[in-house]
Amino acid sequence: TLKEFHNFIIKGVFSMAMKACPARNDFYAKLGGSYNDVVGDLRPWVDALQNLVDKLSDFYRKGSYDKGL
Repeated sequence: TLKEFHNFIIKGVFSMAMKACPARNDFYAKLGGSYNDVVGDLRPWVDALQNLVDKLSDFYRKGSYDKGL
């Protein structure tokens, strides 16, 4: 975890943010229904995003811009 790298203020802010998040079932219901429905609807978007991340990663790696990451 990254816990050891954050001070008490950041830990508190993160804890409050996590408590503000809805329960998983409530979250999926607000997004459009059941888990399977939501995942099915999001799959094309996630695949397209992964494609962009892969292209950016290749660009950084080929240009040696990824040093220190």
